[in-house]
Amino acid sequence: MEELNKRVEQLEKDTHKISVDLATLTERSKNFATTASVDALVARCDSFVTKAEFNGKLHDFEVRLNDRLDRMDNRMNERFAKMDDRHMAMISRLDSRINATESRINAVDSKIFWGIFLPGMTAAIGWFIRTAVMT
Repeated sequence: MEELNKRVEQLEKDTHKISVDLATLTERSKNFATTASVDALVARCDSFVTKAEFNGKLHDFEVRLNDRLDRMDNRMNERFAKMDDRHMAMISRLDSRINATESRINAVDSKIFWGIFLPGMTAAIGWFIRTAVMT
């Protein structure tokens, strides 16, 4: 009888151990995937892009962006060139006006020098000579 009691105790221990293991497996099985969930995930993954495809698309985007930036740079350079031409034309017109004004001023200076200053200086020198030397 004692042996039967030992066997029952061992059986109770094993049953308890089995129930603990079953609880652990039940808890873990909540995270297991079913065939339907795996199929749904595979269907979603079909629309995903691989790293190589992404890099290829990124490279294509970079090429298109660089082309667009180059075209914009060329347009801006053309506009600046036109602006430079216009500014150079304006500067040359201003330069010709300044030269014309400068020649007019020089003509007035010449008239003042020959018409007023030189006769005045001649009269002053003549007065000085008459006063200092002749007297």
